[in-house]
Amino acid sequence: WREATRFVTESLLEMRGLRRGDKVVVPGAQVTYPPLPCVSPDSAPGTLHHNRHDGTRRYLGRLSPSERTALFLSPHPGGAVLRDALGRTYDGDWKLSVGDVQLSFALFLNLGCLSSFHHWRDAVCMHTFGDVACVRDCPGLYAALTQTLAVQLRSVEEDFFEEVD
Repeated sequence: WREATRFVTESLLEMRGLRRGDKVVVPGAQVTYPPLPCVSPDSAPGTLHHNRHDGTRRYLGRLSPSERTALFLSPHPGGAVLRDALGRTYDGDWKLSVGDVQLSFALFLNLGCLSSFHHWRDAVCMHTFGDVACVRDCPGLYAALTQTLAVQLRSVEEDFFEEVD
C-alpha cells in the first residue's frame, strides 16, 4: 500500500477537497478533479481546436488567447501542455502529479469511482504525451510514474481493462 500511495500527501488531498479521516463513500466526501488535457505529441500545429476530449477543451478554455495561440503553434504541444499543467494544476511539483495518479487509481480500484478512473486515464495520458525534453528535464517524474504504473498494473487481474459485452 505504501508503494502504491507514496506520493499521496495531505496537500494533494486538500487540493482534491479531502481531509485526513474523510470517508470517501456516498454520502461521504466528494473528490474534485481539475480538467487535465490530453494532447498528442503528434498533433499538427493548428489542429488542437479540433480536439474533442473534455479535459482538453476545458483546459484550452481557461487559457488566455495569447497562451492558446502559442500552444496551437507549438511544434511539441504535448510537452508544452504537460509543463503548463504541472505549473498550473500541481504548483510545479511533479510529486503531486504522481500522487494524483496514485490517488485516482486507488479510489477507482477500491471504490469503483468512475470520475477517478477518468482522471487517472487523463493523468496518465497527459504525462505520457510529454516530449523528450520533458523526460530529460524531469527524470524523477518519469521514474516515479513508471514505478507507479507498474505497481498499479500488478494489482489488477490480467483481463481488468478488457471490455465486457
